[in-house]
Amino acid sequence: MAIIVVVIVVVAGGAAYFVFAGKGGATSSTPGTSSGQVSTSAAETALNGYVAAFNKANITGIVSFYSPNAIVVWTANPKALAAASQAGTYSGTGNIKLLYSTTIANSRSISVTVSGLQATSTSSSVILNFTLSMQGDSSILGPFNGTITASQTWVQSGNNYQITNEKWYYATFNTQNQVTATVFPQWGLSLQGKNPDLASEHVAEWQVAPYLAAVLYASLIVIVAYVVWVRPRKPER
Repeated sequence: MAIIVVVIVVVAGGAAYFVFAGKGGATSSTPGTSSGQVSTSAAETALNGYVAAFNKANITGIVSFYSPNAIVVWTANPKALAAASQAGTYSGTGNIKLLYSTTIANSRSISVTVSGLQATSTSSSVILNFTLSMQGDSSILGPFNGTITASQTWVQSGNNYQITNEKWYYATFNTQNQVTATVFPQWGLSLQGKNPDLASEHVAEWQVAPYLAAVLYASLIVIVAYVVWVRPRKPER
């Protein structure tokens, strides 16, 4: 009888050990996260918002996804002439807004889709690598389509995620009108190896241009007034 009691106690003790030990060693995980890393799902959701703004040609909406000091680097296959003329480094949301304002703003329609998305999480950021397929119709380029290899680094800012670094490579970019030059001076400066920062390269022109325009219009008004109202009279005989 004593032996039976001992066996029962040993078996019960072993069962209790495995039950409680299993509970104590259990861990839980959240999809898109790992120990010491930020969530990739939040950055992917932000990317969806970025694409939605892109498809609406909402320049303000697009720029809102970039941090104030974000850096955007665009490169292109030399055969993609129109895209190659846009190649350069754009620092800060001011220059990034100019970039999009002079490209997307010229589009009568535009559509981009994301494929092959790969997310990498670190302790402070999320890196999203993907392929961007673009097509649309531009008032300058005509119908166009292209394939872009993109990489974006997203960091948390308050309750949102923003892009701090972006790299685009235009693998292909086909247009109806082959444009090798652009009215956007930053692109031309980049191709010449000069500083493409518009804020420093053209601040004088931006400041002086309004005054020159005002002087020109004032001069025209004076000339017209003189011709119409101050007509020279013929001398009386």
